[in-house]
Amino acid sequence: MQPKYPAEAESYRDTVRAFLAEKLPQNWKGIGQLDHAAAETFTKDWRKVLYEAGYLATG
Repeated sequence: MQPKYPAEAESYRDTVRAFLAEKLPQNWKGIGQLDHAAAETFTKDWRKVLYEAGYLATG
């Protein structure tokens, strides 16, 4: 089954994909590939990137 999404949803998905392609490190394999210290640093930095782009709110 192939779900159909509204054009607005597809456009948003394209926007998010482009954001990830631009902001994630090249050849990103996922946070699970990082050691603990690197994962903590990445998470801190990534939250800032997401916040600045409007994808994350402060809690």
